[in-house]
Amino acid sequence: MLNHKLSVAVWVGMIAMAGLAAELGLLMLHYLDDALQKPEALDSKNRLDEFHEKVAQSAAQRIRPMLMTSLTLLISLIPILISDGTGADVMKRIAAPMVGGTASALIAVLLVFPAIFALWKAPRLFSTDDKGKLKIHQ
Repeated sequence: MLNHKLSVAVWVGMIAMAGLAAELGLLMLHYLDDALQKPEALDSKNRLDEFHEKVAQSAAQRIRPMLMTSLTLLISLIPILISDGTGADVMKRIAAPMVGGTASALIAVLLVFPAIFALWKAPRLFSTDDKGKLKIHQ
C-alpha cells in the first residue's frame, strides 16, 4: 500500500511500535492481576464463571485509557503520513509501521490478552477434586 522497502527507518518505527505494544500489554496484565488480588475478588463462594466475569470487567475498565493512548499516537502520526516536505520520505517510513502496529496492538491488548490471561490464570486458581467439585487455591 505504501510501497516502503524494509530499511533502517522502517525498523526504527517497528521498534517504537513494539515498545508501545509491550507497554500497553504489561499495563493490561498488571491491571488484571491487581483486580484479582483484591480481598473480595476471590473467596470460597466465587465460581469459575464469576472469575471470567471479573476478568472481563477489569479489561473493560481499561478500554478508555488504552483508547486515549493509542488514538493520541495515531492522530499525532497522521500529519507525518500526509506530509510531503523535506525529509518526509524518511519520517513516513518511521510512522507507517507505528500506525499499523498501534492499531493491531490495541486490538490484541483489549481482546486477546484478557482471554490468554484467563486461560493462564484459571488453572492456577481453580481445580476440581475427585468428585468434580470446584476447589479454589489462594
